[in-house]
Amino acid sequence: MQTATGQLQQTHQAKQVRRDIARVKTVLTEKAGE
Repeated sequence: MQTATGQLQQTHQAKQVRRDIARVKTVLTEKAGE
């Protein structure tokens, strides 16, 4: 039971990290376009 919860948390964190990376990439692209 505990392992399943751990996997769920990891998936959730991975989604957040991916979203953060996308945000950083967007900001960098906008700055490069200026």
